[in-house]
Amino acid sequence: MRNIFISGLFFSLILISINTFAQTANPTRPSAADNAYLTEYGYSELEIGYSGSDNVYSIPTLLKFSVLKKLEVGVWMSGIIYYDGNETKVGNPGFQLKYQITNNKDLAVSIVGKMGFSNSSSPSYTVYGVPTFQTNFAQFDLTVGTSYIKNDSDYENIIFYALALSPKLDFFLSFFGEIYGESFPESNQLYVDFGIAYPVSPDFVLDTGFTFGLNENATDWIFQIGLTKTLFKFL
Repeated sequence: MRNIFISGLFFSLILISINTFAQTANPTRPSAADNAYLTEYGYSELEIGYSGSDNVYSIPTLLKFSVLKKLEVGVWMSGIIYYDGNETKVGNPGFQLKYQITNNKDLAVSIVGKMGFSNSSSPSYTVYGVPTFQTNFAQFDLTVGTSYIKNDSDYENIIFYALALSPKLDFFLSFFGEIYGESFPESNQLYVDFGIAYPVSPDFVLDTGFTFGLNENATDWIFQIGLTKTLFKFL
């Protein structure tokens, strides 16, 4: 019930947000790696899409607000709709803070903290660092962090990492390739993925990505498709 209430509030925020005062969008999907940049100062931005594998699918959503020139606040849901192979339900909600430490021509660095909520367990906590490197031929996004998730009576520590490369091409589409993984106490998962983004306009970007599992503990494949849209100016 709590998740349904929060999802209703989430949709209300989106509906009252939309207008035509838009700036350049900053997609952080569909790659596992984040980037060190923020939504345009004083604006909000929506990321939403479909993510599916063999018997699981969801519609993850992130609504971002750049409240200060160096600070972005986000509210997210693991799935407005989430199917776990047995039942369809509302996914878990959460919020995040993204603080940009530095941003210059060749290097930007941010740190992100997240808290997620679940009806069945205690909150989960995530923190990661994300430097973005700019070269003449490509952008590199590195994400390294840790999550603490309640498992039975104790919190389980998960280490995750991702490195994405986006070539700088004189082309109407943009591309990325990435390797990422998660390290659990008793297992590891390793993935590679590829994606394409199409900027319909500076403030509206469509994307799709395909992920392949590289070891026996990883999910065999994951398909994603979605969009990023700058919504409204609130400052």
